[in-house]
Amino acid sequence: MKTTPSPNETITQPFRQQHTLTGSLNLDMLGSHVSPPGWQGSSHLHDFWELIGQFSSDTYTLLIDGATYTLSGQSVFLIPPATATKFSTPTQANVFYTKITSAFLCPCL
Repeated sequence: MKTTPSPNETITQPFRQQHTLTGSLNLDMLGSHVSPPGWQGSSHLHDFWELIGQFSSDTYTLLIDGATYTLSGQSVFLIPPATATKFSTPTQANVFYTKITSAFLCPCL
């Protein structure tokens, strides 16, 4: 199994790690995505809230419902369900993401 690319390693294909969690944490999904320079994802929707963040100096662009936003440095975005989202990056970028459901927001449900 491949490990996460090192900060100085140049990649040519997207690299993703994702974990499905169960138990008392109530966190359904947690992952990271390393994108090579010039990478562009496809537009997509989710049926859940998605938290996306970046804690590096890389630049990552989000197209959310037609509006363009840039993650750089320490940035976090919370994207509502059924929201068209597309990602791109001019440089190699490393981001994390997680799925947020009502069970995560309120374990009493």
